[in-house]
Order: sequence, then C-alpha cells, then structure tokens
Amino acid sequence: PTAAHEEILKATREAGSERLKAALAAGGLNPEDMPSPRELEQDKMLEQFDFGVALVQYVGEAAVTCISGQYVHRELDPNHCTGIADNMRVNGKLDQKFPVIIALPAGSFEPGSVVKNWDGNSKLPILKLTDRALIITLLAGNHRIHSLHEYIAMLEEEMVKLQRERENSAKGLPTDGVLRGIDIIDKEISNLQREIVGGHMWFTRVYDIGKWARSDVRPGWWGILIILTYAEA
Repeated sequence: PTAAHEEILKATREAGSERLKAALAAGGLNPEDMPSPRELEQDKMLEQFDFGVALVQYVGEAAVTCISGQYVHRELDPNHCTGIADNMRVNGKLDQKFPVIIALPAGSFEPGSVVKNWDGNSKLPILKLTDRALIITLLAGNHRIHSLHEYIAMLEEEMVKLQRERENSAKGLPTDGVLRGIDIIDKEISNLQREIVGGHMWFTRVYDIGKWARSDVRPGWWGILIILTYAEA
C-alpha cells in the first residue's frame, strides 16, 4: 500500500529514530548496516510488481508448492516454527498482519483469484493456479508456512479429544472428571472444524516474478521492508 511505502521512506530518512532502530533490531538486523534512502526508494517499484492479495493453501492435498532460497536466505528454525504455531493456537493466525509474500508469472493464476484493491472486509478469493504443477517463488514467510503444519496437527489432536469427550458424554460418562452436555461439545467441534479448514491457508501478497527478476531491487533488503511494514502491530 502507498501509505506503507511512504512510512518506510519516512522512517528511512529519520535513520536515527528509535522506532527504526527497534524495528531493525527486531528483525535481527544491525541499524548501522542499513542501506541509503536511495536504495530503499526502490521500494516504490514494488507497487508496479503487485498483483494483489489472496488466500493461498499451503497445507493439504491441494497445497501449492513453493521454492525458497533465491530470495529467502534465513535458515529454517524448527523452534521458531513451533513458537509461531503455539502463538496461533492462543491468538489466532494474525495472517493479515503478517502475510506470506510470493511471486508468480503473469497469467499463471485464474482471473479473480487475486484481488488488487482489497478493502479489508470483503471475502478474499482463494488463489487458483492455471497450472497446478507450477512452483511458486517464495519471497517471505517460510517459517509461517512451515508452522501451519504444526498448527493443524494441534487442532486435529484437539479434535480427537473432543470427539472422545462426546462419546463419553453420550454414555453419561465424564471426561477428566467433568461431564459436559453434547450440545456444548458439538458447538466446539463445529468451531474447530472451521478453524482446521481455514488453517490450511494464509493471507498472501502476490508479486509479478517477471518484473521482479528484471528489476534492480535488492532482495537482501526485502526483510527490512517487511519489518518496517509489519513490525508495529
């Protein structure tokens, strides 16, 4: 969004500000090593690369295939993935605040499955590739994607416990010393089923890989753009 881009540039010009230093430090970056305002002004070019946003399925049989490495240099930390999954179980996914960011070739997704100007309230489309075998280029969000697998495993484990409790309740037997009504358990099962379905997807921003590859935007500073845009939640 334009407002976010302007905020990045404003923070960059005020390189000595505590907010910028804190944001950089939060991402494990040294404020003294930050690029010049001229380098970060390349960020304006991102608007030209932006296809829009969509929900993308990263877990399950219909999951997309992503490749990282060219633009994602951070080594995968399993403990960090577990921490994200634990936090999601308590606070929800918060995926609109921390989107996964990918790049695709023009014409590689069905019209309407990515929305350019999303108002933040209307229903988001689900990304539909014209070629299911297409490998998506990941720009940011490797840990978020991997954490979804642990998150779904947590939800499925909880589902097993609820179903067992329901069976006991139907027989008039308590579970862990507590006997709850079937209607209450059924409501929790229904809510959990919806959470599992939604848990396979993540809010994602989609860029044009062709324009990205031909540009002189420095991928090494992509992390700074992400941090400054989303670290203040």
